[in-house]
Amino acid sequence: MRKKPLGRGLGVLLFSLCLFSPAPGFPLSSPQVDPFYLKALADGEMLLAAGDSADAVLRLEIAVFGLQNDRPNLLKALGTYALAAYKSGKIDKAREAVGQLTGLIGQAGLAEVGLREAWKTDLAKLAAYFAGTPAEAERTPGIRVRTISRPKAEADKKAGPEDAGQKRLAELEKRAKSERGNTEALLELHGLQLRLGDTRAAKKTLEKLVREVPREPRGHYLLGKILYAERKFKHALGRFEKALSLSGEEEAESPQFLTGLGYSILSLNYLGRRPDVREKCPQFIERAPEEWISRLDMGERDRAVLRNILAPYYKAREDEKTAGSEAGKTETGKKEEAAPPLLQAGKKEERRSPVQTDAAARAYGVFDQYLQDNDPASARRTLERLLNRYPSEVRAVFLLARLEYRQGKFEEARERFQAVIRESRQNGDAEGLLAEAAAYLVLCLRETKGHEAAGAAALLYRRDLEGAVLDGLGLEGVDKQLIRDYLSGRRDAAVGERTLDKVIVQETGEGLRIEIVCLPKTAFRTFVLERDRKIIVDLFNVSRILSERVIPVSKRGVQAVRTGMFQENTARVVLDIQGDVPEYVVRETESGLAVLIR
Repeated sequence: MRKKPLGRGLGVLLFSLCLFSPAPGFPLSSPQVDPFYLKALADGEMLLAAGDSADAVLRLEIAVFGLQNDRPNLLKALGTYALAAYKSGKIDKAREAVGQLTGLIGQAGLAEVGLREAWKTDLAKLAAYFAGTPAEAERTPGIRVRTISRPKAEADKKAGPEDAGQKRLAELEKRAKSERGNTEALLELHGLQLRLGDTRAAKKTLEKLVREVPREPRGHYLLGKILYAERKFKHALGRFEKALSLSGEEEAESPQFLTGLGYSILSLNYLGRRPDVREKCPQFIERAPEEWISRLDMGERDRAVLRNILAPYYKAREDEKTAGSEAGKTETGKKEEAAPPLLQAGKKEERRSPVQTDAAARAYGVFDQYLQDNDPASARRTLERLLNRYPSEVRAVFLLARLEYRQGKFEEARERFQAVIRESRQNGDAEGLLAEAAAYLVLCLRETKGHEAAGAAALLYRRDLEGAVLDGLGLEGVDKQLIRDYLSGRRDAAVGERTLDKVIVQETGEGLRIEIVCLPKTAFRTFVLERDRKIIVDLFNVSRILSERVIPVSKRGVQAVRTGMFQENTARVVLDIQGDVPEYVVRETESGLAVLIR
């Protein structure tokens, strides 16, 4: 039975729980608010400002769920969510959010919500509209999203103090058109557009600047910051690298240069390019002491992540100085840079606090939601945020490794699985991840080092993987069989030299017996396609088929038996059924298995 996607449904459920659960007397602020939810709120605001209302709704659903104990930010999240939901056509969600908001602060209190002035106006209009409109409001003719926003002519009349800004904006736009390559005018225009909340226009201005003045590093640097905020790390990295290459020697220690270098490291980190991170980090620590990180022009969250990445390199340099001082001499050979730790290895794990347990549970839930939405990049960032806050979360390391394995990043995954195994050995396998990490480590070695290395690792972890343990792991059947082959010493089978030899159909006293001979024997799975009236048997780690491809039967409701390669290393046997699918039993035999149709 095919599973239905749960991602969006989970978001709706979380939001509904927030709307209909009581929230009496929660404090004005909470020191225990997870920064992840504040980031979700900031992302939602940015997406709404950029006109991407649909994605804004997804981020703001998460923010509303996680900010229940932070009143100011909850009100802000509800207001922004209401506008994004309405503008993306989700009228019911917008009505619910407005109802929750006015229930907390009343309609008069909407003016105090921490939103941009233009958004406050739209929110007030939306609240008034819902207050005087029946439940079928979305069907009312003539109601459109654009009716909320004030027409430009009316806005110009009532702008008041904003007149000067709008006038300056018009002047700069005119200069940008008439004076090609006017760097200062374009940079001022970009800054003014950002202050007015027009992120999309600010981005276009920078794109114009890098086209017209491609040798100006500030254009590339500022465009990189916008692309980074949009989570477009690959494009942001290109801009930061261009800005760094264009900066002169005198700029090498400037805040802008160091910030660009810091953003390059962060972008490489999010892209999973570890060797490049290791190459880039020494460039930063050679130019700036560790305390300079606090001066960089980036958010506190990004500074914290960068500090965490660079800390081992600063420590390694300090250790080298100390060692050189003690030895009375300077090392002549270049020492290999230390890689950032994956876990706090060797340290006895202390009991997790309730705050950490709660934060981890929320993060894993959001991680699963992103996977259901087929958004592995956001899923990865969720785990990285959790690890930055709680480096001892071994499950987060394991899930990151498994995500990297599925993306084909086998070397990175192998390092993480090794860290999970080491931690589980030293501090106990409380999470029950040791066996599965060992199995994945074998699979990673198969991809990076070959069958010999994988076979040796399987034998090394034999005690952890043998028997029913392997059956209970959440691996694909083909992977389980591969590890069984390594454990049994069947190298020929492990490299895929397994054959579906023949299929024998015969009637017996018990019913119709379909014997499937596979040499050597392998693991399998069976299931039924009710609509297509087929019984399916998949055989794992099979490289070739020697049996007949079609065997006519026309007995006991079985029309024919067909064989073929379903995918690489997986052979499929299909029983085509006439009429209703009959009862059947699958039994293992010495040479494979038998399907008995009663």
